[in-house]
Parts: sequence; C-alpha cells; structure tokens
Amino acid sequence: QGLSLEAGEWRGPFSANQAVFAGTTRLENSYFFATASFIGARFDGPSASLARSRFEEGAFFEEARFAGPADFADVYFEALSSFKRTAWQTSASFAGARFKDRSFFWAAAFSGPASFDEARFGSETSFNQARFASPATFRRGTFVHPAHFDQVEFAAGADFTGCHFKRLADFSDSQAAAPLELG
Repeated sequence: QGLSLEAGEWRGPFSANQAVFAGTTRLENSYFFATASFIGARFDGPSASLARSRFEEGAFFEEARFAGPADFADVYFEALSSFKRTAWQTSASFAGARFKDRSFFWAAAFSGPASFDEARFGSETSFNQARFASPATFRRGTFVHPAHFDQVEFAAGADFTGCHFKRLADFSDSQAAAPLELG
C-alpha cells in the first residue's frame, strides 16, 4: 500500500532498508533529526515525494529503486547524502535541493528526465559512472567544492547553463550523445 508520513518529525534513526512501497509514498515536509536509511528500498508505487524535507544526519538511498516520478525538490541535506547505484525509472527532480555536505550519485541510473536545476552543492559531489538516458538539467546550480562527473553517460545531453563551478568540474572520460551545454 501507500505510505504517508507528511510533515513528520523523526528524532531517532529512521530505517526503511529493503522496504517495498507498493503505493504512493509521501514524506513531504518531514524532518529527520537522525540518520535516515532507505538502502535497497523499492518505491514501486505511482510516485514518491520527499519534497521540502530536511535531513540533519546522513541520508542513505543506496541501491534504492523508484518506479514512478521521484520528487526531492527543495530537500535540505545537512550531512552526507548517498544515492550510490540508485535507479530512477521515470523522472527525478532535485530542483532547488541543498546538499551541505558531501553527496554521492556513483553509478546511479536515471532512465527519465533528471532535474538538478538551482541545486546547491556545498561540499564535494560525485556523479562518477552515472547514466542519464534522458535529458539532465543542472541549470543555475552552484558547486562550491569539486564536482566529479567522471565516466558519466549523458545519452540525451545535459544542460548546465548558468551553473557556477567554484572549484574543479571534472568530466573526464564522460560521453554525451547529444549536446552538453555548459552555458
């Protein structure tokens, strides 16, 4: 079934490792004071939304699977956030998200459109070996520390128009089958 924990406050560790969410998942405007872990979780429902939620400690979505649109718009990650080997089968939005600490999207697979428009990466971020099958947008994003896009596949191109890279932007060994717009 679906899960609705909107506007919740979770003071202790939150674990949904290996969980299967068959319906719509709604965690908008939630506040996670301790580590939140969704490692290996499957969001099989029509959509999953964590928009405007805040994660004070680590947020782990490693190897999670999203069957429907995933909305992480305006989410605030105070500590480490990890999306290693996570797969999005349709769209994923991180528009306006704030990543204060390190963020990892290693070997993540984006099958549908992915938006990181106006996201702010306050620490080192890495998309190494990520695959974008549909257009990816990072318009007006800010990368305060090194941004790693090593061995990334942009099958439908990517748009970085208006981005501010304050340190290294590394696109070593990456491929784009359509325009890669750096503005």
